[in-house]
Amino acid sequence: MDNSGLRAVTDRDIEMARHLDAFINSYRNSPASRRSVASALTSTAKRLSRNADDACTFPWEGLANAEVFDASRRNLEEGTEAAGAYAERGGVSAATADRYMAVAMAFLVFLARRGFIDWGKLEATRLNKPRIRRTKPLGRRLLRSEVTELLAAAHRQPNKPKAARDCAMLALLAGTGARRSELANISYEHLTDEPPSVYLPRVKGGGDRTALIPRTAKPYLDQWVSIRGASPGPLFNKVLKNGAVEASHRLSDQTIWWHIRQLAERTGLGWEPTPHDFRRFFVTDLLDSGIDVLAVARLVGHRSPYSTQRYDRRGPEDLRHHLERLDIPSPDDLEALLDDDPTSRVNHDVNL
Repeated sequence: MDNSGLRAVTDRDIEMARHLDAFINSYRNSPASRRSVASALTSTAKRLSRNADDACTFPWEGLANAEVFDASRRNLEEGTEAAGAYAERGGVSAATADRYMAVAMAFLVFLARRGFIDWGKLEATRLNKPRIRRTKPLGRRLLRSEVTELLAAAHRQPNKPKAARDCAMLALLAGTGARRSELANISYEHLTDEPPSVYLPRVKGGGDRTALIPRTAKPYLDQWVSIRGASPGPLFNKVLKNGAVEASHRLSDQTIWWHIRQLAERTGLGWEPTPHDFRRFFVTDLLDSGIDVLAVARLVGHRSPYSTQRYDRRGPEDLRHHLERLDIPSPDDLEALLDDDPTSRVNHDVNL
């Protein structure tokens, strides 16, 4: 066995491993965020250094230098000869590079707070922190017809328990605006019949909330519960090929996403919706119905209406539809008014 490429683990590596573990676990309310942060740090380390075996051996303290930080961002986009296992893949997109460096900056701040790197050296770099460069909003709006197609694809599945479960998942995503991680954490005991609602125990940013369930989504949920049973435990379970429901097997948020992708392939939508696109559908559809943004923010669980506005995917044609509701008197209306009041016409003509 050739061990020439291996190096001894140092005390610094062990200490860095502890810092990394603490940083990743600081996102305790979101398993998805922990996976995303860990993946970003590992990818950054392997793309920027041929000598780094993983995030623990990468010299993160070097990024505290503003020039090194900026050069590292450019290398991520352009690709770098040091990119070890990723050398053949080339650079990443600007958005991905910004995301990687944003996570790196958050980790550097975490290290500074723990006394591993010098705050003074980091300050200049923080002033140059990565800016998210977006030419258009992320994601897109699911149309009502597309939600119908996805529900129909789920309903047509030959495995009836699986069909009922997938329909219930889609209905809750579209009817509550819940995130996929929130959907995965729902248990049967979190449901309330009157009024129809579901308790979401762990939401983004910490805390919890109760989401109201629309009457149109309730039948899908009731059908799934009638098959699943009223026993405590995960609401959305694994369904075997023979239709048996594994009551103790909770679907993960990644599995929920995978099922939506599978349904989208059967519909021929021509694009791949994500679970978060249902959240955009929820917000946009409510705003388009004339509900004020403050009420929509409460329904979707946003602390600020500014967050809700970012989910609005109404296009120019939608805005044109609302604009045409303005009732400005037309020239014909004005002529009719003047004909009814000859005195007004005289005054009108004199003013002209």
